Amino acid sequence: MPELFVRTLSQGLQAFMPAALFLSFARSRGRADLILSARWAMAAATLLTVPAGFLFQRATHQAGIEALLAASAVACTVVFVRSVKSDDFRASRPAVFAALTLILIRQTMEIEVVLRAALVELRSLDATIAIGGAVVVSLLAAFVWTLAARRLSRDAVRGAAIAFAAVFLVQGLVYALHESAEARWLPWSDTLHAASEPYGPEGQ
Repeated sequence: MPELFVRTLSQGLQAFMPAALFLSFARSRGRADLILSARWAMAAATLLTVPAGFLFQRATHQAGIEALLAASAVACTVVFVRSVKSDDFRASRPAVFAALTLILIRQTMEIEVVLRAALVELRSLDATIAIGGAVVVSLLAAFVWTLAARRLSRDAVRGAAIAFAAVFLVQGLVYALHESAEARWLPWSDTLHAASEPYGPEGQ
């Protein structure tokens, strides 16, 4: 169960922390319009997680789907970092809504699949508690950041956003490589898959 807790915690942090970082960044810039878009994205992701998980579980090419979603998250992150570093943040409300919805659902649908298996198929109380506990901890971490960021300067929030986005970008690139290799989309897929396995979703 500790492994299940840690894996779910990782997925939860990858889903909720980007939204929390973006909310704090938009608040530091006084962009109430983008804060509203982010909140709508969170609401949409909440509604779409279950159907997305249902469809993902029945997909025949899950590795390919995960690779495409990871690549999309990487692209969103690159655009965000470039905008923040140039100090010319001109994101539109539809773009923010689409990007955050994708980043959230990318991980919450996988959590939903595992949670449904624990609840319905395995009927395991321990597994359900591990998954639920990890989700709560990751949500609390994101919430605590939004509170802490209110006490920071605009430059400090900007620096934190860039630092987190850089780590998120590297993780997304590794994930996209790993899943693309698993889908056998790359030359030497077996070698690349084995090399990236320790850093993938199932790795140490």
